[in-house]
Amino acid sequence: IAAHTTGRGRSASTIHASSAANTGAAAISSMVFPGDEVILFDPAYDSYAPAIAMNGGKPVSIQLSPPLFRRFVIPYLQRFVDLGHEFGKVVLLHTDGSLRAVMTDLIATGLDGIQSVQPYCTGMALGGLKRDFGQDLTFFGCIDTQRLIESTADQARQLTIDTLNLMKPGGGFIASPSHDYLLPETPVENVIVMYETIREFGAYA
Repeated sequence: IAAHTTGRGRSASTIHASSAANTGAAAISSMVFPGDEVILFDPAYDSYAPAIAMNGGKPVSIQLSPPLFRRFVIPYLQRFVDLGHEFGKVVLLHTDGSLRAVMTDLIATGLDGIQSVQPYCTGMALGGLKRDFGQDLTFFGCIDTQRLIESTADQARQLTIDTLNLMKPGGGFIASPSHDYLLPETPVENVIVMYETIREFGAYA
């Protein structure tokens, strides 16, 4: 979030909010100028603070606790959810990391699903998510990308089967990697095995 001073054709309250590494880095390059103070909600991608400094800005980290999340994020997310539903659309949120502490807040907005569920993050064990929130949200992701990198092909197949067995019952699950995309260092054989296993066991009758 970059709050700009006056004198550059923008008011002191101008705010740009961005998520995900690529769009965040682009926002930093295009909107941060020497002397700008840039608020970073922590945790943030570790590339953000250096990128801000390279553009002459000063990163100011603020721990994004659940109360701050409810104050600064939920009201704006609510507007997006309501807008999507007004047009008859399903509304999904892409977000990495641990969400358990604010999951009930996300559900209260009427959000339909969460994409990029990362099971290795604190509080994001798949069994607990499915048990506690599976009736209210559709989960996308969940197949651990780090384990796919480190696994043999047989282990990648078993990982995929185990994930399907946890998340598929009762509906509300779309199988995919636990990141936006499979990382380049993922063995190609494991990628193929994952998708073949999803095709074999992942379909709903």
